[in-house]
Amino acid sequence: MSISVSAVISPSKVPAFALTIMGILVAASLFLLSGWSDLALPARLVLSFLIIAFIIFAAWTGRRKDSVRLIISGQGQIVLNYLDPVNGSPQKSLAVQLSKRSIVRDGLMFLYFTSADGSSLPPIVIFQDSIDRLTMHRLRVSLLWIISRMQNEMEGESGNF
Repeated sequence: MSISVSAVISPSKVPAFALTIMGILVAASLFLLSGWSDLALPARLVLSFLIIAFIIFAAWTGRRKDSVRLIISGQGQIVLNYLDPVNGSPQKSLAVQLSKRSIVRDGLMFLYFTSADGSSLPPIVIFQDSIDRLTMHRLRVSLLWIISRMQNEMEGESGNF
């Protein structure tokens, strides 16, 4: 069986949004807990605002800004193209292998790769807002096919039939 997919994976806003919500909850908790201290109400409001502003700033500036093109071709060969955030042209291309640690679900994927020299690459996390629904489905099917093929090869090596 031959399966081929090309997907441009954009940075997701989900992690930054989740960190923002957690920051607001932390600031609200500190505001409520500081009600029993000697801090005046304006000082507690300013402190809470500064905490929220810092966490929002850290969440939105620390997120991944570059897109990645994931190409699966032939019999499951995978190529990663790291794209320039300004013009979308490939900056770096790597032939990689999918790691056994990868998690592939309907709306969320944690993809771990190893390069040709055996070194691990940072994981690529794919949320539903990273790619369109049809491409997400095609990518999921392709990755599950590769994972099942890897498992079959491992069983064949160990002698289990």
